[in-house]
Amino acid sequence: MQDNEILDKVNFFIEKWDTFGLYKLMDSIPNISVELANKILKKIINYTNGYRNHNTTSKILKIAWKLYSLWAQNEQIFIERKEKTLPQIKAWWEILKNIETYKDSQIVGCFVDETLISKYGLEEKEIFRLLDEFIITLWKPKLVFLAIKFNNKIKFKINSKENQTLVKNIYSKFNWDFKKWIMLEDFTKDDVVGLLIDEIM
Repeated sequence: MQDNEILDKVNFFIEKWDTFGLYKLMDSIPNISVELANKILKKIINYTNGYRNHNTTSKILKIAWKLYSLWAQNEQIFIERKEKTLPQIKAWWEILKNIETYKDSQIVGCFVDETLISKYGLEEKEIFRLLDEFIITLWKPKLVFLAIKFNNKIKFKINSKENQTLVKNIYSKFNWDFKKWIMLEDFTKDDVVGLLIDEIM
């Protein structure tokens, strides 16, 4: 498929608000040029208003991650649009790559290893700021979370665009300040997801 054909299809899916169609298109193209990846990425950033509006779905974020991984000069567009440091931008890529949806997309979250912090020289508060400023832009989920695994513990922070009462109720069950993270020992990834699913039911 030629670049112009791909761009025409991208425009078609964006104009129809067909995120699923766009995702399938991008998934079906094994390799695209840096120039084309750049053009598609700009369209997605405009479509989502810099990942700030309701068009920002988990599938759109996975498309963006694919484009970032293909585009050699991707740092500049993020620095200009988000005014973030390069380490924060690279951490975003890691988060994008690991985003998962649960319970019919009512919960969207990401589990990352503690090495994410040391790998990019970030403080933990910067990691959780990414949750508030980036993942929370997702429109549909009741709950979003970012979890960090280390040793036999998992610590995670949750948020919700529409339901802060739900967030505060979950934190209160663990006697945690909702501005901080919840830390659990001997919990697995499935345990955390199960706990959150129980809370939204």
